[in-house]
Amino acid sequence: MLKRPVSPPSIDFATAYSNCNPPQRDAINNTEGTVMVVAGPGTGKTQIIAARIANIIRQGNSPETILCLTYTDAGTIAMRERLLAFIGTEAYSINIYTFHAYCNMVIQENPSHFGFNDLQPASELEKLEIVQTVLDSLPHDNPLAREKGDLYSDTKNLLKLYADMKREDWLAEVVIKATDDFIASLPEQPGMRYLRKYKEFQPGDLKQQLIDAEVRKYERFKAAVGSFADFQRVMREKKRYDFDDMIIWVINAFKSTPECSLRVCTGRGTEEGPLRLLPLFGQQRRVRRTIRAGGSAGGRVFQGDGLAALR
Repeated sequence: MLKRPVSPPSIDFATAYSNCNPPQRDAINNTEGTVMVVAGPGTGKTQIIAARIANIIRQGNSPETILCLTYTDAGTIAMRERLLAFIGTEAYSINIYTFHAYCNMVIQENPSHFGFNDLQPASELEKLEIVQTVLDSLPHDNPLAREKGDLYSDTKNLLKLYADMKREDWLAEVVIKATDDFIASLPEQPGMRYLRKYKEFQPGDLKQQLIDAEVRKYERFKAAVGSFADFQRVMREKKRYDFDDMIIWVINAFKSTPECSLRVCTGRGTEEGPLRLLPLFGQQRRVRRTIRAGGSAGGRVFQGDGLAALR
């Protein structure tokens, strides 16, 4: 049987706490309710979160009840190592995941809640094949349809668009409406009218060829956005999901199951999808604080690089 190494803590909590500035101490001390700490990169985020978790455990809470979330595998390793330094081998009992790994665990442990008992993550090859299936089903007058050349040249760009739509929580109808509004405004956009006489054109005349080219480009974009529903439908038919589906589905599951409550959540980054998980963990708590400090950590903790994370 593989045994975990036993090592005593190498960071004294009192010493680490004394080295923090007042706003950082405020974040460490406030262990109840939702706390967001806003700060720039490289300002001690991991240290603050580790100290806050250590403080929660010092108050008698079990490490098994704590959840930490981050965007990258490297982030989970860094957090585990820092917690080992703070609290020793109890750090192995803390649940530390990336957002995607955590959501995948929730889905795999509750397959009936998500509609399939044999739901599986889609491989990159499977997603490429599904996009090609969608492209094959398009009518000939669809702007994405091709009858010659590389019929699937848009595949990778479509996958990137679909991922963006999921991560940023874009609704297809909203994006298409915004695109239509922009198309309607093209004649008033800079560069769309002649500023001086040119051949048969007078100052103020529209550059119709340029406008027509822009319209064709944005009509293709609208068609791409519209194909998102077909991509999701085929994914469902094949009983597949991808990493970005995981976050959306778990968000919806937590919204429909408000009794779900977790102790601490830490995140990193600015994508809309994962960030929408964070308020759901603490939605039954009334306390909410925003602290501006030299370390960006928060609790039911959000950890993000600077104000860009606040949308």
